[in-house]
Amino acid sequence: MPLKVIIAGAGLGGLGAAIALARAGHNIEVFEQSRFLNEIGAAIHIAPNATRILKSWDIDFEELQAVLCNAIKLYDNTGRLLGIPVKLDELQNKAGNRDEWLLTHRVDLHTTLRKAATGTAYEDRIKIHTASKVVAAVSTQMWSLHSYLKLNS
Repeated sequence: MPLKVIIAGAGLGGLGAAIALARAGHNIEVFEQSRFLNEIGAAIHIAPNATRILKSWDIDFEELQAVLCNAIKLYDNTGRLLGIPVKLDELQNKAGNRDEWLLTHRVDLHTTLRKAATGTAYEDRIKIHTASKVVAAVSTQMWSLHSYLKLNS
């Protein structure tokens, strides 16, 4: 029996949770206080286990514009290479994992997840409400939780 799930916040975690729950057959409403007009963010790592999950969700990796990370190098403040403590391909071979370690811009990851969540695959399962700030929630103590959200519109 599908659950009706409310998620407060359409950040990376909220969108990821919405997609995962919708894929499991549940109906999701996401309430986001922003309007997605001026997203900001820096670079973000997508570790191999996360890459595997994103692939299983059919995320558009071309749109994500990610760069493959092969190694992590350490430099001092003068720019001198101190060492390469992690060579990711060697580490993945030892672990038997061939999913990529990716680097991308946080905004690109967020945009890609948002497009996936609002695309045709989930249009009947995920509804995102923007400019909807959740300011309070009340839950009962029963196994089935019934929540009331107070929105500041």
